[in-house]
Amino acid sequence: PKNIPSAPLTPLPYDQISVFSVTQHLVSKEGTNRIFYAVSMLKKDGASWRFYKSSNESKAQAFCDKLNDLVQLSQPTLSDEPVHYPEGGIQVERHEDKTLIRWKKPSTWPQALPFLLCTTGFFIALLGVRPYMPQGPFYLLSVVMLLLLITALIWASIGIGKRVIVVLTEDTFTSTLEAAFWGSSTFSINNEEIDAILFNFHPDEPNALYILRPKESELMNKINQGTPTLQDLLAAVRLSLRVYRLPVARLAVSEKLHLEQLLQQLLYERSGKQAR
Repeated sequence: PKNIPSAPLTPLPYDQISVFSVTQHLVSKEGTNRIFYAVSMLKKDGASWRFYKSSNESKAQAFCDKLNDLVQLSQPTLSDEPVHYPEGGIQVERHEDKTLIRWKKPSTWPQALPFLLCTTGFFIALLGVRPYMPQGPFYLLSVVMLLLLITALIWASIGIGKRVIVVLTEDTFTSTLEAAFWGSSTFSINNEEIDAILFNFHPDEPNALYILRPKESELMNKINQGTPTLQDLLAAVRLSLRVYRLPVARLAVSEKLHLEQLLQQLLYERSGKQAR
């Protein structure tokens, strides 16, 4: 349709794709186990992009076969058009001794607002029935409502003005999550420790950009390929607690891919380290 601006696009060269495959997954929920089959694109850097899932293996395999028919991985990528991004998305500053990359983290207001409105409504209703309530229960409920309101306000304010700043020097990769009203958090890793910078795309799961060391990268590959052992799954729980990740929820999928490629490129420019 006319007059509808197109979303920013980032080309993914075919030579960066390893395979399209079907993997089986077991999900435990409310005491029951459920098996589903996922159709994913595995990139050569170890990242996994899940395009489709079904409880029917035949449907998943048919979808995968269609992808393999449509995408000829042996063919060169056709488009070399430059990519343009909306202002305020990802910003890069190059200095003599460092490179800075910035982007914003999403505000928590959209999630907090319904809870805040409901709590306020209950509090107003409570004030309306005050003449008909004993003092004890009224004051107890008032304190509870005030605590809920304060919690909602804190929750909403946490995301205001938040942004992620990555600083690349010759030796280190440092990420800082800044906020307008609350403290910042920082992690730093030596460039030589970085094995991979990758973005997994699973629509029904939280997205993040992972900064992986060699053992973490190997474990991530096994999980993405659907071949982890029980020991690997236990290690994955520990991995989720200690792995370095960059929040990218506010960015479009194409911008997340662009950021992955950009960080790999800038890391190489600044330190000569080639991350997958």
